[in-house]
Amino acid sequence: MDDDKLIVIYPLMKHNYELLKTRLNPVYIKFIAREPKKKPINPQNIDYLYFYLSRHDKSIIGYSSIKTLKFLKPLDVENEFLSRIQMTKDDFTKYCKDRENKLLLTLELEKIIDLNP
Repeated sequence: MDDDKLIVIYPLMKHNYELLKTRLNPVYIKFIAREPKKKPINPQNIDYLYFYLSRHDKSIIGYSSIKTLKFLKPLDVENEFLSRIQMTKDDFTKYCKDRENKLLLTLELEKIIDLNP
């Protein structure tokens, strides 16, 4: 059906969401449970990325379209996207501790739209 939309929902803490909204060309990162399939995911197949407040109101608070999707190691994310991700450098370092060879799902986003402005 043409009406079908593919929507991905990710949990996020409120302060990380607020920080992500301040970024120019924001980039959302998250470690994934499994290695990606050999066939790359085409972000054009995903209509929207929705953000779910995981520890606050437990509600969907915003969304964005996905511009690019990559699977990168933490060092690559740090070199290319650190000033645009949803966490501070210190938080990123803690988040990546002991996982320097693991891949991060890296989503470069269009403008984030608040559902509760």
